[in-house]
Amino acid sequence: MQQAEAEITERIDNFAQMRGYVFNEDKELFIKGLLTKKSRYGDFFCPCRFQNIPENICPCFDTRMGRVRKNGSCLCGLFNLPASEVKAAHQHKNA
Repeated sequence: MQQAEAEITERIDNFAQMRGYVFNEDKELFIKGLLTKKSRYGDFFCPCRFQNIPENICPCFDTRMGRVRKNGSCLCGLFNLPASEVKAAHQHKNA
């Protein structure tokens, strides 16, 4: 289990760093959910989605395709834009 935890932690940390995202303050709860899905279903499927399909392996397809940039966060809320970017995007929309 420690190897799986290290694997998913490294994966999401690297993804967030590459994209400039920040984590939800409950990151550890998300990791626990991902580890549960890994042990039950064989991969790190999003804990917020019912379908355990390849598109829902964390980071899920929607997140990889820009959902965070468009909406400020991924579906489950693990990955988020930094507050400064959310504010700037909101101001740009209202200009």
